[in-house]
Amino acid sequence: MPYIILCYLLVPCIIKVLQRWDYLEDTKYILCVVLLILFIEMFMIFITTEWIICFVLGMILHRIEDKKKHLFNKILIFIFFLAIVMNSIQIYTEYFYNKKIVNIFYTSFCNYAHVFLAIFLFYFLRCIYKLFNKNKLKRNVKRLLDLSDKVSYDIYLVHHIYILGPYQIMLTNYRYLNIVIVILATLSTTFLLRIISNNVLYTIKKRKNKIINKVRRK
Repeated sequence: MPYIILCYLLVPCIIKVLQRWDYLEDTKYILCVVLLILFIEMFMIFITTEWIICFVLGMILHRIEDKKKHLFNKILIFIFFLAIVMNSIQIYTEYFYNKKIVNIFYTSFCNYAHVFLAIFLFYFLRCIYKLFNKNKLKRNVKRLLDLSDKVSYDIYLVHHIYILGPYQIMLTNYRYLNIVIVILATLSTTFLLRIISNNVLYTIKKRKNKIINKVRRK
């Protein structure tokens, strides 16, 4: 949760920075991105900076796709290359290398491997989705996709509670059964959270409209 709040606080600053970068040449643009990542790494040492950088890179890629389309595909190919190489190294190290590595640099390396893989998978799945014409999809499939789109953020907020920490659910000695239990618990909590948040938003909007009407009457 602190990471989400911090990301929201960074949004206005990042938008202003990216707006100034729109007119830079490609080389200077990439150099500025690298310097921004190094800046975050140096001055946000109290948190796992890779997760913040993942958010920042997402915003940067969205801006590049909108303003510098010729550069976007090249960067995405490079990210795909990094994701494959870095995750392959991590898999080899953790499953085939005999010695266990406990090192802050290796931890950061693994985190960045996950960041690049996550970014690539997001755009890859989005491309697959765009290949399908939504008008040709069956009604039930469209409903499922729309529902998953609406609750995806709620799932993101909830799922970690049941995987790590004091509320983790590992009720049995069977891994796959535990996975099913975690998924069911996550989905049920997700929909409960969505119902509560919708009711809160409805109440806030209702009171806001009442205040506006009173002011207008005066």
